[in-house]
Amino acid sequence: MVVELYVDMISQPSRSLVLFLNNTDIPFEVKNVELFSGEHKKPEFAEITPLQTVPAIKDGDFSMGETIAIIRYLTTKYADKVADHWYPKDLEKRARADEYLSFHHSGTRGACMDIFYSEVLLPFYTGKTASEERIQRDLDKLKTQLDKLERAFLRDNKFLLGDEISIADVLAVPEITQCLTSDRDVTEGRPKLKAYVERVKERLNPLYDEVHVPLFEWKDTLKIRDNCIISVPFLFNDLPARRKPTLCLLICMHANFLNRSEETTSGRTQVTFDEPFKTLGHSASEFIARSPRYGTDHPLLTPPHHHLQRAATTPKPSPLTPSLSPRISGSTATIATMTIELYVDLRSQPCRALLMFLKLSEIPHEVKYVDLFKGEHKSPKFSAKIPLQTVPAMTDGDFVLCETVAIFRYLTSKYKGKFADNWYPADIKKRAKVDEYMAFHHGGTRGVCVPLFVSEVLIPMSTGKPVDADKVKEQVEKLNASLEKIEKNFLKDNQYLCGDEASFADIEAACEFMQFVVNARDILGGRPLLKAYLERVKTRLNPVFDEVNSKLYEWRDNYKK
Repeated sequence: MVVELYVDMISQPSRSLVLFLNNTDIPFEVKNVELFSGEHKKPEFAEITPLQTVPAIKDGDFSMGETIAIIRYLTTKYADKVADHWYPKDLEKRARADEYLSFHHSGTRGACMDIFYSEVLLPFYTGKTASEERIQRDLDKLKTQLDKLERAFLRDNKFLLGDEISIADVLAVPEITQCLTSDRDVTEGRPKLKAYVERVKERLNPLYDEVHVPLFEWKDTLKIRDNCIISVPFLFNDLPARRKPTLCLLICMHANFLNRSEETTSGRTQVTFDEPFKTLGHSASEFIARSPRYGTDHPLLTPPHHHLQRAATTPKPSPLTPSLSPRISGSTATIATMTIELYVDLRSQPCRALLMFLKLSEIPHEVKYVDLFKGEHKSPKFSAKIPLQTVPAMTDGDFVLCETVAIFRYLTSKYKGKFADNWYPADIKKRAKVDEYMAFHHGGTRGVCVPLFVSEVLIPMSTGKPVDADKVKEQVEKLNASLEKIEKNFLKDNQYLCGDEASFADIEAACEFMQFVVNARDILGGRPLLKAYLERVKTRLNPVFDEVNSKLYEWRDNYKK
């Protein structure tokens, strides 16, 4: 059976998955999805993933989205077809990989995506240039996250997890490369990071450069200038044939936003708006009329990615793929009698989620309190032990781990039999669905709840500044859009997010929703389905739920005063 991989090569995670799969023996077939022509919004694609995002996979009758969840599913099902160094079976090495995969969402990807959006996508979609304040805020965040990347992961290693390449590197470097679309080299002034990026490219080439061709064609095809005029740096006829329809579509979209006349500027000549469309047999107006339906069924809109896929009948890697390392069998962890030390501040949502899980299990643990408001996570003593300077964090003997999902997966791997199966099912498909939500959670549930809470509670509390009403309005809109996705794509007609039994996905989600008791914002108002769901989760988790939330309730009472 061949895994169907749905991608748009302009998308960083799509390129990462293509790179990874080409370095395995997993049979797969690439299915192109044009994001700019809205193919991911079509009903037939929603059957593959209701999230309507790429990448996505279909494996027989099973389909799913979310890059990291897909990686975990594929490396579990096709374990004998993946060299061990990509996602090690050894308990601690895999935990370290999971730690980066969790950090990646809001760390490398989050920071690179913010500056890419501000410098490229925002001007393209709205015709507006991002403010200097916004750009600076994004650059400050980028600096912070790249500092963490170097300090906590790269260190003195060749690659993020050590001396062998892993899935962490295949995810990280395409994000860094994406920023080149605005001619921003985020490795500038960072010789260690720059050398690392070149090392990863060299290890993955020639395939790395090949999968990035569509990105740089797009960059060369459409540059956004400060005055929001589309600039094509070469004559339309110089463009590869398969990219001409994409350029026409982008011109249509941009012209509609800007309400400009049917003229644009070429690097060497003025061309009328109709001129590029003639090679496709349509006038501009005809193309605009058809563009919402103008998908990849047009032969020119389908990039020739056939050489990037592997048929089931071809067991060996393609000639483009570096030879696989010898398989290394995973070590079998022996459960130590020592107690897990969990570092938490129970005003933190992920800290409460992990502690709830531990209290619902038989895993021996000891809680160590870290006061975030006093800056204890930045103290030299804590930083020496936890380079990421975050909570929750865990120590198991001399092994130290950060990032909620990484800790959760480590504990469920090491302490099998000490927790009920429903929290993280052994069944591969059920587990994949929990992983899918946990991957969504970073940017979906948590990614929209935290900014709103920061704006309404933390910023006024720490600075004395009034709430920025415009920013809050925008954040509420994003929150509502995300809650809509949770209802439609996860909860649906289920009792819980991933089915009729509670899982760790529900613990994570409920802890984020509960954070707003502090300032009495009812984020589930007008959503009876989600309201009933949250009450169901509380009932299922109590008395542990209220016990662990006691610090949150304390904060609420003090906040009122």
